[in-house]
Amino acid sequence: MNSPRAFGFDTRAVHAGQRPDPYTGARAVPIFQTTSYVFEDAESAAAYFNLQEYGNTYSRIMNPTVATFEERVASLEGGAGGVAFASGLAAQAAALFTMLQPGDHIVASGALYGGTVTQLKHLSRKFGLELTFVDPDRLDRVSGPSMAENAVSLRTGKLDAAQLFQPYAEELIASGAGHVWYAAASRGLTAYTTLVTRRNTLAKRAEELLAMTRAMHRTLRWFAATPAIEIARTLKSYFPDVSEPIFAGAIERYRALGLWGPDPVIRREGFNRLHAAMRAAGALKRDIAYETCVDTSLAERAVAEG
Repeated sequence: MNSPRAFGFDTRAVHAGQRPDPYTGARAVPIFQTTSYVFEDAESAAAYFNLQEYGNTYSRIMNPTVATFEERVASLEGGAGGVAFASGLAAQAAALFTMLQPGDHIVASGALYGGTVTQLKHLSRKFGLELTFVDPDRLDRVSGPSMAENAVSLRTGKLDAAQLFQPYAEELIASGAGHVWYAAASRGLTAYTTLVTRRNTLAKRAEELLAMTRAMHRTLRWFAATPAIEIARTLKSYFPDVSEPIFAGAIERYRALGLWGPDPVIRREGFNRLHAAMRAAGALKRDIAYETCVDTSLAERAVAEG
């Protein structure tokens, strides 16, 4: 069975989240001005209002025009879904209420839009939040030092923030000298580590590459099922300078973030997120379909063999 066609960014920007009107064939999204909706029967209405099934209930909660916008933006951003708001302040409030709890500390740019500054000041006062405004132009950005050097600078107070990989992050967390502001892997599935080769090489050396893919599949299964401390002990000789507790903690943190896939098959979601990032950064000048450059046949064979 062929996989559904993956449409490019430009196509999804025009068509995602909407189907042509089945009665008139109209292509444009209509502006639905209704406040209420007709239900098939009482059971369907109950299921909609109880959120057991998806369906329109009342326009103060949802509207087909807004739903098209939400689904279209989610498609373009590679998200699982979207929520639209009537104003930027409403969107910010929803995000802040979701992420914050009393006692948290907000650090924000002092150059924000005036309404946002006022909103943050009111929220911090009413909800027991600590608020600090900083001048982004006065932040010193340091490049050049190694991660080990940056970790030392964080401990001594020479740096306030640094981008670190493991085990430096785990060592700082364990010692109480640092905490995670943002884990990049939390943004969702992204296809970074892959085998890149030409199709003729894939055809000529299929058996060798299949053997490698089998080994990778077995390794991923082992990683998924084995306690972190056991993995750390098994691989300790490769990382002699990292203690077993720190090594195990790093493995658990990576595992919780879903950093390793359950098998070697490249998911469309991961491809789409990487594709969108490369397009946004200008690394790709045009859209490239998943089917054009991804071949999962060897991975699927390895998974089927167990």
